[in-house]
Amino acid sequence: MRCGRGEESINHLLFECPPAMQVWALSNIPTNPGVFPSNSIFNNFDFLLWRAKDSGATKESLEAFPWILWYVWKARNDKVFNNKDISPPDTLQLAISEATSWKFAQIIEQAAENDEERLPEHPSALSNGQIRCQVDASWVSDGNTSGLGFVLDAPSGRLLGSRGKTRLLSPLHAELETLLWAMDYALHHGFESVHFETDCTNVVKVIEEEDPWPVLETEIESFNLMRNRFRCFSISHISRNSNIRADALAKGARSRDAIFSHVSSQVPEWLAIDANLFEPV
Repeated sequence: MRCGRGEESINHLLFECPPAMQVWALSNIPTNPGVFPSNSIFNNFDFLLWRAKDSGATKESLEAFPWILWYVWKARNDKVFNNKDISPPDTLQLAISEATSWKFAQIIEQAAENDEERLPEHPSALSNGQIRCQVDASWVSDGNTSGLGFVLDAPSGRLLGSRGKTRLLSPLHAELETLLWAMDYALHHGFESVHFETDCTNVVKVIEEEDPWPVLETEIESFNLMRNRFRCFSISHISRNSNIRADALAKGARSRDAIFSHVSSQVPEWLAIDANLFEPV
């Protein structure tokens, strides 16, 4: 048993063990001694599934409770089998992070299935002096890194960006991080009139909607600050088939499983097998 008390029940492990009770107390799900958590596993799940909203719990806070249960269980196993202590705040943070990742993974997956129907491709006629930059990201839930890629058609020639970063919170976080990286690179090299293209509909949706996305607040703030530095900024959705170069750069970066940043006019050596994708049409 994690807390050293007598016989351990599933209800005790998940709800009544002192470290578990601390996790629930730190969460945004209201606790009330004798009501939740209680000594009945059926009452506890009844509360989480049906009665928590009446006690002031928000939909957003309740979305995390399956992951809270899972990480409380994992923390117990780490203590019992590995003698490793995971603090209640860390347990809660891990649960919230995974819940957020899962939520946005579903958004991206659904969007990918309906991309062509919901938001058809609009090849953009560039404004005077505007250059094109295509961006893409590669993210997997069990990977150590996320891959970022961009193709910037600069006046002096094409530039290929490929970057590996510690795995970001969700696919949408990775897509936005790629856009921010490409924007920052363009500005630092004097390109102030740029049209960006992405095959992720939610990137366009997030930056154009007025309704806030709290989990993306930092990224949206960075985006708005950088967008204001462009003389002419625009962004549009394109199909995946039109974005295969940035896609190859992003997937190649992730497959290296390393933290790095590379921008060059030449195809990276680790993408030699896909070099034909970058040949002029």
